[in-house]
Amino acid sequence: MYIVSLHSVDIDSEGFENKTPVMLAGPNGHKDVVEFLVNHGAELSLRDSDTNNILHLTSYGGSVDVMKYVLSQKVVDVNGRGWKRRTPVMIAGMKGRKRLVELFVKHGAKLSLADREGNNILMLATAYVEVVKYILSLGVVNIDAKNRKGESAAMKARAWGHRDVLDLLVSHGAHT
Repeated sequence: MYIVSLHSVDIDSEGFENKTPVMLAGPNGHKDVVEFLVNHGAELSLRDSDTNNILHLTSYGGSVDVMKYVLSQKVVDVNGRGWKRRTPVMIAGMKGRKRLVELFVKHGAKLSLADREGNNILMLATAYVEVVKYILSLGVVNIDAKNRKGESAAMKARAWGHRDVLDLLVSHGAHT
């Protein structure tokens, strides 16, 4: 706070991998710091060297409180593409963060999108039965879609030994 009050540094100065202070605070769950930085002019829509913004980075960290605050600012595209052309909701699903997936859906996240390899959110979330169950309940993702390697979510669940997810997908009509 003291350094910011001196107005001698750029609040959006970039460090390692072009991450700004707000990009470091968000994923670590420091909502108070994120709010402070934003109130003093920090830009939420900037991207790091992997093209990730604060939504992508905070999805890795998993802080629901930070994410609610950032989304409330309405300055960052909830469907913006980052590393590997993944959206924030894809990362949340991949990390098993059901509450974040639900929050993103509430804010307009498109679950039908695929990343650079053609993976949709079901394919990325095959390790997390509760996330997959929630996604299936919405009925918006093609359960039998295949990525560029020809793999479906059911094939990925089987390959990784996630029997509970495989059983869930099959019970919803997935072909194996």
